[in-house]
Amino acid sequence: MSRRDSYAACPRAWTCAPLRSPNRWPLPCMEAAGAAASLQTMLDATRRGGTVVQLGILPRDAVSISLSELGLRELTVFGSQRFETELDEAVELLAEHKFLAEVISHDFPLAEAEAAFAMALDSTASSKVVIKVGALEA
Repeated sequence: MSRRDSYAACPRAWTCAPLRSPNRWPLPCMEAAGAAASLQTMLDATRRGGTVVQLGILPRDAVSISLSELGLRELTVFGSQRFETELDEAVELLAEHKFLAEVISHDFPLAEAEAAFAMALDSTASSKVVIKVGALEA
C-alpha cells in the first residue's frame, strides 16, 4: 500500500490519521494520568499535525519531557484545568449531606471489573459505578 493510499480521504490528507498505523493514535490524544511519562507517551504517539490535550494534573516540580517533536511533527498541545478546589468542595458536600452518597448506585470488587463496566454502560440501571481496589475492598 502506498503512503498516499494509507491516509483517510481528506482534503488535507497530511492531517488525517493513517488507516494502517498501529504506532500512531488518531487526533486528539488526551493525557489524563498527570504523569510526565504519560505525557511523553502522548507526544510520541500523536501523528504529525495531531493534537495533545493535557487533562492530567502534572506535578508542580519541573518534569523532563522531549519537546523537539512539537515543532518537527507540527503538534499542537492544549492544557485544560479539570479542577482545583472543586474536589475539596465536593468532599465537604458529601460529608454534610449524606443523601448525596446515593449517587453511587453500585460497587464491585476488582475481580468483577468486567461486570462493573457492563453495569456502568447501562444508564437505565446505574448512575455511578465504583470498582473497589486493594485495601478498599474490605
